[in-house]
Amino acid sequence: MSQSGTLRCRSAAIIGLTLALSLVAGCSTVSRTLDFSSDPNLQQGAFPNINEAGKQPVGKALTPEQQEQAKAALEAKAKQTSAAVGATAQQQSAASAQDLENLAKTHGEKTIQEIQAGCDSGTAADATKCPQ
Repeated sequence: MSQSGTLRCRSAAIIGLTLALSLVAGCSTVSRTLDFSSDPNLQQGAFPNINEAGKQPVGKALTPEQQEQAKAALEAKAKQTSAAVGATAQQQSAASAQDLENLAKTHGEKTIQEIQAGCDSGTAADATKCPQ
């Protein structure tokens, strides 16, 4: 390589490196990744200390009236679900299972017949399975 070619390669590499470093310097992900300061959430006490027993939970418990309302709402949604949908799905599942069982019973015999028919006509896809 000539000396001018080497200089061009070096200058291109320096320009590329400078561009890459300037892009990385402005990237917030890199600055967050390299930020080793302590987590502000831990300093605020937002996370409970699981090693301390007997303290009241931070959240509010539901009142008995709110519990009943939530229970009633869930029961109403459960009643809206159609039993016919479940029955249809069960019928389709049973039919699919029956189809698979029938295929399992007949597949081996059909495959052997196809191989033998191919051997007899000379068009077997796998001649190693034909009797010699």
